[in-house]
Amino acid sequence: MVLSRGWVRGFYRQHQETLTQAKGYHLNGMRIDDLTQDNIEVMYDLTYQHWVDVRIAVELPESDQYYVAKAGNQITAEKSVGRKGKIKVTHPDWILHGDEVSMDMCQESYGHVGGQTYLVANWKRAAIKCSRSSHRTTLNGLTAGNGKIVMFIIIFAAKEMDYAARLGYGIMGPDVDPSQPIEDQTGPGKVFPGAPVCEFRGKTIPAIVGMSPKGSIMSTILAKAIDKLDELEVRQRVPG
Repeated sequence: MVLSRGWVRGFYRQHQETLTQAKGYHLNGMRIDDLTQDNIEVMYDLTYQHWVDVRIAVELPESDQYYVAKAGNQITAEKSVGRKGKIKVTHPDWILHGDEVSMDMCQESYGHVGGQTYLVANWKRAAIKCSRSSHRTTLNGLTAGNGKIVMFIIIFAAKEMDYAARLGYGIMGPDVDPSQPIEDQTGPGKVFPGAPVCEFRGKTIPAIVGMSPKGSIMSTILAKAIDKLDELEVRQRVPG
């Protein structure tokens, strides 16, 4: 039996809340094999148990356990998504989530530039100059469980970094003045504006700017970020 295009379109419309079309992409075979529901459940169970052990969450009795909808609000089991909530986070600001975004200076394969169109002669293309050099960077934002931004971690693919690479070069600001000390030209709105800072729990937290061979996160860089939070006493450790 051969399905017609009209039947397929109708099928997608009927199930548009749960099904969609997507292009395939290459992914490491080991990641696909390991990404099973059982492994995900074990990962979350171990994480939640650790939260309970360090007393930033508590286990709920059976009568207080709940189900949630996609928006996070509590709902009946029949209309819920995911598993039953069995713990309650009591100190969300003690939980750190890290989400990284990788970028590359090479723009050769980017294709269209933001959907912008140009007026050109027939059979011509609007060719725009771009960089072919590959310079990978990664931005990792640390966010607390209460939604507050805590710290930025910026990583460059490099072996060495100069002053401008660490503090940024403000292309829209003034030019470098050789007659002035470089310290006087550093700061917001100046030649070297510096990496972004965050305000969290009454502390001003600077970004961590590091480097690695591939521009990706490494344990040493992550440890440096945690050490900086401890140094600034972002979370005071008290008995109990």
